[in-house]
Amino acid sequence: MLAMMETELRDFARDVAAPDAFAAFLAGPGAALPDRLGRLAALTGERPGEISRAFGRRMFERFVSLYPDFVPLSVTALDYLEHIERHVHEEIRALYPEARPPRLCCVRLSPTRLLIRYWSATPAAEMCEGMIEAALEHFETRAMIRRREAKDAAAVFEVALVTDD
Repeated sequence: MLAMMETELRDFARDVAAPDAFAAFLAGPGAALPDRLGRLAALTGERPGEISRAFGRRMFERFVSLYPDFVPLSVTALDYLEHIERHVHEEIRALYPEARPPRLCCVRLSPTRLLIRYWSATPAAEMCEGMIEAALEHFETRAMIRRREAKDAAAVFEVALVTDD
């Protein structure tokens, strides 16, 4: 799993950076993921949050491609997001004990609203937001995402479906 993250980050950097910036990115230190995404943003001139969100979107798309059984189309976007901790992150921890995926605590506020509390040892809330955006797109679901920072490397996301009223 860690090797996949590294490969995807390298490929993502190659896709978003000019050749000289990509070479500088590869030559840089092997820091924590948020630091590396920040360095990539600096090398490309992009805002760090946007680079992180874009990488999150790419990671979700890659997970769907590699592990389609973990993303069933028989559920709604909010159902999928509500249970991602149990169905995906716990499985990752069991299969790859060295992996440290983030922890998500989800509360369904209503049939159209979901609260997601995110926590990670290597905070990457923007990447998580990108993954949420990609999941909504995958399920062809329109929603508003509001994020607020929380203590201890955490963030809280409120995902509210947009209805055509």
